Amino acid sequence: LAEWQEILTRDRNHPSIIAWSPFNETGWRDHGAPLKRLTSDAAAMCKKLDPTRPVNDSSGYLHVCTDLWTVHNYTQDPAKLAEELAPKDGEPVFRNMPDKEPPYAGQPYLVDEFGGIKWIPVEQQAFADNSWGYGDDPKTLDEFYARLEGQIDVLLSYKHITGYAYTQLTDVEQEQNGIYNYDRTTKFDMEKIRSYFSKEPKS
Repeated sequence: LAEWQEILTRDRNHPSIIAWSPFNETGWRDHGAPLKRLTSDAAAMCKKLDPTRPVNDSSGYLHVCTDLWTVHNYTQDPAKLAEELAPKDGEPVFRNMPDKEPPYAGQPYLVDEFGGIKWIPVEQQAFADNSWGYGDDPKTLDEFYARLEGQIDVLLSYKHITGYAYTQLTDVEQEQNGIYNYDRTTKFDMEKIRSYFSKEPKS
């Protein structure tokens, strides 16, 4: 918490920051009350030191007290992704940990991690033996494009989804699932990529 306070104080005047998210993907193990207390304290600190921005208490899960309801879903097949994100069983939205979180209370709902499709251009080599992305690797570039566009179309088809973030902007050491290469050079037809990410939600 002391380090988080230093980060907030250091960065709160940067206009590029649109929300605070002190944690990412908490709750895999059952830490119970201590984790919820820590999450609540970190979110309260965000509000106290910067009341101008919304707080995403934990990106993806486990939510305790959040202004933004965020989920992560790396299902690769667009049809299966659509099925998983569809509200069902009395739940107004898909949630990563419905048995551990408070009920969804109508916050802006974002899929702030999805995609992660592996693609290594033919002129490159894998960074490491364990270079990876989510799901099965597309066999062709056209298959990559179809999967990416299909996933985006799914997210834009649901009225309750107010935003998304693709994993990820660039390759990193072992994850070769970026839109750009590790050195920020292009991997794809960027006009095609731009056209996918510029699509408007369906009315």
